[in-house]
Amino acid sequence: MQHKQGEKGKLHEVNFISTKINCPDCINNGLNNDCKVCGKDKTITFSHQPFINTTVDQQNITNDPLTDFATWITNASTDTVAFSHFGGRFDMVLLFKELYLLGLTPDMIKKGNKMYEMKVKNAKKCWIIFHDTYNLMPMPLASLVPAFGLQVEDKPFFPHLANNPKNYGKEIYPTKEDYLCNGMMPEKRAQFDKWFDQHKKNPSIWMNN
Repeated sequence: MQHKQGEKGKLHEVNFISTKINCPDCINNGLNNDCKVCGKDKTITFSHQPFINTTVDQQNITNDPLTDFATWITNASTDTVAFSHFGGRFDMVLLFKELYLLGLTPDMIKKGNKMYEMKVKNAKKCWIIFHDTYNLMPMPLASLVPAFGLQVEDKPFFPHLANNPKNYGKEIYPTKEDYLCNGMMPEKRAQFDKWFDQHKKNPSIWMNN
């Protein structure tokens, strides 16, 4: 979320992290609740507030989701590869600071302010490796649904500026500005305007109190 003002603009602060855990064996042969690598909890979240409309195996409610996530993933007992879309410009950059504060010094492959890979070895001598899936699938998140025929609910636009603690537990109607629409390219803006007109009367309910 971006509600705190910094010297050079609004600061990115993490208030929700979701993880999906799969090992090669479970991917090839189907999910196994007795898997020693994945464990029984395959979907794990870290968030400021609880939520009820999406089912996950484990919810971790915390004041600092990023710190708790960093602690959790670096405690892995096996080599781990973590993928995030656009992670080289966002997720991995934010996570780097947390890893440093945990006393870890990640190795990085980067160019300018874009990170291609970040990896660190934990106290158990296991590698935790972070990759940006945009390097494998160079398209926006919204394009992944039609490109791969994914059977999921399509949510092409998100009201980033409405993602604010003051809205927790409230039913709100995000404005166009909440979607940062003025920074969109003309084609995307036209798609957004049409989508917004169709959905502007549908309220958004943010994380429950």
